[in-house]
Amino acid sequence: HTTKINFEQGVKNFDIDDECACGNLEVVKYLFRKHEGYSIEAIENACVSGNLDLVKYLLEEQKVVYSSRAMLNACVCRHGHIVKYLIDEKKYKFSPYDLKMARMYGDYKIVDILLKRINCMDKDATSG
Repeated sequence: HTTKINFEQGVKNFDIDDECACGNLEVVKYLFRKHEGYSIEAIENACVSGNLDLVKYLLEEQKVVYSSRAMLNACVCRHGHIVKYLIDEKKYKFSPYDLKMARMYGDYKIVDILLKRINCMDKDATSG
């Protein structure tokens, strides 16, 4: 459950989860400064938006809880730069389903990223 807020004008309600889907980092920062609530959908929606700076802000500065659905969303929405960040910098794991969805949505760059990581894991397992 998320908390809704009213801006000073009182015209609309916004929440962090919804704004993350729009990818507007400055508005999300504003909402966090106002101490508004959010759910696990914030990171999932940020991965849909394709805004890597927003994803980094949520995970690194706000320390939001990571959701494996975030990886899936990045794969399905064809955001290879976010997939690469989640795997290489944050060391998050991906599932065979993520690979399947990347193939289904036809993003060979993401498929390549995931297959290379699988090959690296296989090499690590056999060399140990």
